[in-house]
Amino acid sequence: MKSDSIIYEGIFPSRGYNGLWMCCDLLIEKTAGAYLVTFSERTDNTGMSVTNLSEQLASEVVAKFGLEPCRCEFFEKYTYPDKADRLDRINYRFERVGGSWVATGAYWQYMAG
Repeated sequence: MKSDSIIYEGIFPSRGYNGLWMCCDLLIEKTAGAYLVTFSERTDNTGMSVTNLSEQLASEVVAKFGLEPCRCEFFEKYTYPDKADRLDRINYRFERVGGSWVATGAYWQYMAG
């Protein structure tokens, strides 16, 4: 059963800047002060990686779900078959471009794993 705090949980497709489709798992959870947005690489993804498309994914998610970037915390989850999952926080700068929020300057901070 879906928790009331989960805004979206499922596959999120995106066309990479190279023109090829990719997909990742996306989880958006609402907390008291923020939206927690987690991208996870899928083993069946044949397109660009979450890491390489991170800024575009963040921009698309903010637009599609009507989120304010200042209320979002972004993460990338890495799943490995032979060791513990790893979670990194992704920090962006968001700028308004033509009325839309665009993420730039991504940098990762190790969280756990």
